[in-house]
Amino acid sequence: VNGFYNWLDTDDQLPFISWKMEPLKDRMSGPEGEAAVVAFYDSLPDCTDLQMEKMQTISGEPLPRGKMVKELCKLSTFPHTEQIEVYKDVLGMVVEAMPPEYNATQALLKQREQIGGVYTLKWNIRNIRWQLDTMLLLPLGLLLLILFIGVRSMEGLGQWFGIPLIGGGLISLITAILYRPLWRGWLAERIPEEIPQTSLLYHELIDASVRVLGPIFNPLTWQSFIILLIGVGFLAMGFILRMRRAGVNLS
Repeated sequence: VNGFYNWLDTDDQLPFISWKMEPLKDRMSGPEGEAAVVAFYDSLPDCTDLQMEKMQTISGEPLPRGKMVKELCKLSTFPHTEQIEVYKDVLGMVVEAMPPEYNATQALLKQREQIGGVYTLKWNIRNIRWQLDTMLLLPLGLLLLILFIGVRSMEGLGQWFGIPLIGGGLISLITAILYRPLWRGWLAERIPEEIPQTSLLYHELIDASVRVLGPIFNPLTWQSFIILLIGVGFLAMGFILRMRRAGVNLS
């Protein structure tokens, strides 16, 4: 995450992104990995007669491990526990072959045709960030317009400024609270079907994207509270001044 955001502020063509794989390896070799293998095996269909013929399975003979992993189906001639152990062994080999740290930048350099697309993405994100920054001028401009045109007294200032600020603060607060489930649901619909929902990769992709969005939306929580407090302050000021004026008129 840090490498990605630092890259946006430099002129480098590619970001320096390095993924620590040790936590993932620990999970894959632990109870989570075993549970994932069992869930994966349970999702497999039973082998067809043609697949059984290809593997030439005979009860009492050793498991056709290589063919079994290739066909990806449940054999009726062997216990399920033995077949699950085969997939656990395959997962163990994957974990052993997995490096403790993955240099994503180096992988991108091997596919040089994608470098231009990554650099274009960088400038697109920069433009979006600039547009988001300049969008802050829009509500400020509207508040100034209200100040010069609609406000005729301090009571009016409290009303005209307080209500929009409270509304904006509530919208910001709701956005900061709901962005995680909304983003997870939106992304889950767009992950390819080849990546099953029970896989560790599926959850890691979603969790990683949420961590990338965190620096954007996390500050929005306390910022929305500040906007709410300012809006409530303006509204309270207008109410107090209106009550005082009403008391003076009655007297």
